[in-house]
Amino acid sequence: MSSEIEDAAQRREALDPGRSFIVQAPAGSGKTELLAQRTLALLGTVQAPEEVIAITFTRKAAGEMRTRILQALTRAAEGQTPAAPHEKTTLDLAGRVLERSRSLGWELESSPGRLRIQTIDSLCSGLVSRMPLLSSLGGRGRISDNPGEMYLQAARSTVAQLNSSSPEARQWRESIRTLLRHLDNDHEKTCRLIAGMLPQRERWLRHLADPGNSRLQRQYLEQALARAVQAELREVSRLMPGEEIPRISRLAGFAASNIQDPDHKAVLDRLAGLDSLPGCACSDHPAWLDLARFCLTKGGTIRRTADKSLGFPAPSGTRDPELKAGLEEMKARFKACMQTLSSIPGLEMRLQEGRLLPGTTYSDSQWQTLKALFDVLRLAAAYLHLEFQEQGSVDFSEITTRARQALGPDEDPTDLALVLDNRIQHLLMDEFQDTSISQ
Repeated sequence: MSSEIEDAAQRREALDPGRSFIVQAPAGSGKTELLAQRTLALLGTVQAPEEVIAITFTRKAAGEMRTRILQALTRAAEGQTPAAPHEKTTLDLAGRVLERSRSLGWELESSPGRLRIQTIDSLCSGLVSRMPLLSSLGGRGRISDNPGEMYLQAARSTVAQLNSSSPEARQWRESIRTLLRHLDNDHEKTCRLIAGMLPQRERWLRHLADPGNSRLQRQYLEQALARAVQAELREVSRLMPGEEIPRISRLAGFAASNIQDPDHKAVLDRLAGLDSLPGCACSDHPAWLDLARFCLTKGGTIRRTADKSLGFPAPSGTRDPELKAGLEEMKARFKACMQTLSSIPGLEMRLQEGRLLPGTTYSDSQWQTLKALFDVLRLAAAYLHLEFQEQGSVDFSEITTRARQALGPDEDPTDLALVLDNRIQHLLMDEFQDTSISQ
């Protein structure tokens, strides 16, 4: 009962128009209804309904939100009796909105289009259409339902610069040549890979804006790799039972005594020296690789049994009863240990992913290839913009980018940004965790 009282109190608190909130709750807990109630609560305080904007990610979600609010207004206008406490809250808020609509002449009942409930793409498209010159699109721009062909054409135009005789192409040729060499001179594969990057360009293009900042760029990327590796190691460390490490250590020591291959033996010797879980620093990654190699099959599943290739000879291969019993016992211990690991949800996947983690520094040859890729991607983005102009259509990513241009930077906002800042009083965002940095 106390949790229900606390939940109701938090829901009431989230309707306070004078404060901002982030609402986090599991699926099916009523977040959408709370968003509708919050929208109604805000509409009851503003001078015009356009001052409140509720943003969703899909047209379906926007339609459902609009329907929910319009139904609440209709029920309130008809004086319907609510069947549950949460419905009473909704209808009370809707009644206040109707009163405000009548007193200020909004005419919401006959002009429901004044409610600003839209997708984020629709919002961006509207910004672009209001500032066509600043957005560099010259108008709203038709959004293509299938921009894949434009991505591919931009990629092909990029790679074609390798054979161009124009002076402008000179600066790109070596980068294109380097990338092609890395991809076995497969032009079609290179074009497909470049085209596959273009839909996500808003995620990476901002990092490539300054081609002269290669040193900082390299450090930034290596630091990002290190953070990713450390985060993954923390996850596998969280799942791996520390009490199993001494058992694995003893099993590895036994296996090492039966292995001749020097590389395999080195792995087992290192595991035999473990007395606790490895740490989560990048320098601890090799120890986790050793653990994964010992515990996982080549296919990435936790081993069920151990054979002589792992250092556990078959007991049937000896006639010595004592030795035979010892081999059987060690194989049984190994099986029991692996069964314990198999029973832990997610551990197998984490060990497998740990085997695939990259190194955290680039060799000089790797960095040269990456720099070439950065150059090629910048050129491909430019060719895509030309393709948009030629086709008279764009993708959603371009609309978002141009909308940001129409608003201007924080330190120098455009007139449109100043007008909107004065007009829009409240923004509500559904599923905020799905937004990109640009959005």
